[in-house]
Amino acid sequence: MLAGAWEWSRLIGLQTPAARTIYLFIVVISGLSATIGFANDEYSVLTVLALALLWWVYVSIVIWKNSDLYATMGRKYLSGLIILVPSWIAAVYLHRQPESGIEALLYLLILVWLADSAAYFIGRKFGRTKLAPKVSPGKTVEGAIGGLVAGGIFSAIAGVSVWKMELPALLLFVLMALVTVWFSIVGDLAESKIKRLAGVKDSGKLLPGHGGVLDRVDALTAAAPVFTLAWSFFRDVS
Repeated sequence: MLAGAWEWSRLIGLQTPAARTIYLFIVVISGLSATIGFANDEYSVLTVLALALLWWVYVSIVIWKNSDLYATMGRKYLSGLIILVPSWIAAVYLHRQPESGIEALLYLLILVWLADSAAYFIGRKFGRTKLAPKVSPGKTVEGAIGGLVAGGIFSAIAGVSVWKMELPALLLFVLMALVTVWFSIVGDLAESKIKRLAGVKDSGKLLPGHGGVLDRVDALTAAAPVFTLAWSFFRDVS
């Protein structure tokens, strides 16, 4: 998340090392304060994640209306915090859960990676209809459907093999996966939008041949808070 914040500071136009370091420091303080301060306060964590969900719903609408998500510098500053800090909180909170927390976090990571990979390969092979051509011309509706299908299949396999779920709980778990994958696509598009505004192909060069850290975790920034919020309620009702 900190590497992502450093890259975000460049994407929003902060040029000097001092300005970028200040932005990084703000993210550090926000993330650490939240993860330490909310360590034993589940209500506060879930409130932050619920607000993050509302943010990603808003992003979904703005992107498909082709409105300017990052119209002002203030929005760019704030967007980075909203994108990075809740996903940091979500990952830490999920990992801390005494029952299946580590398994749930690993499941989330694999779900997002698998869906993203499936969307890429299916989109290249069968993609015809652009998903959001003015934001990310390479993404297609067919690829998105492929990612959703792959995520649904993986969640069904994981639900049965790891958590021994029966049909009612399994159906709800698969639905959670589909919603999570959908928002992972939105997270990817949100980063594509800021890169397009910055006029760059990759968020950074930290990972040779793979771009920057944000290029690897963009989908997770949206998926993590959405899945963790859903998981907390699913755990209580299942």
